[in-house]
Amino acid sequence: MRDPVPTLPEGYAELLEQLKRTIAAARWQAQRVVNTELLGLYWRLGNTVLQRQREEGWGTRIIDRLATDLRAAFPEMRGLSRSNLHYMRQMAAAWDEEQLSNRLLDDSPGVTSLSCSTRSATRPSATGTRPPPPSTAGPATFCGSRS
Repeated sequence: MRDPVPTLPEGYAELLEQLKRTIAAARWQAQRVVNTELLGLYWRLGNTVLQRQREEGWGTRIIDRLATDLRAAFPEMRGLSRSNLHYMRQMAAAWDEEQLSNRLLDDSPGVTSLSCSTRSATRPSATGTRPPPPSTAGPATFCGSRS
């Protein structure tokens, strides 16, 4: 014979809901911190590649080799594919460090997600200025890539 289910004390349901909200909020904040760090990392990687290509005349084939070598060095890490390194380079060309920092420090929802586009974001306009940064779009991903 089984013991009867004990009666829960008064206020238990409210306590449970409060704890669930606390856990959910902490998980959300942890995800934001991780996503912010990853976006900063992706920008730094892309900027480094972009600068070396500009300074030393490296072609896009160097990205193929970097992707292979970085994936070998960090096999557990996702996001170091050839296409993602190209996206990182595009992001660095489209956003300067100050724009990215300001965007990541913004407290509004969704700021850790930046949309990337192959449109002429890296080319100056006729006035010599870059177009405004892309808007946020949905949950945090890196330029829509999952590899």
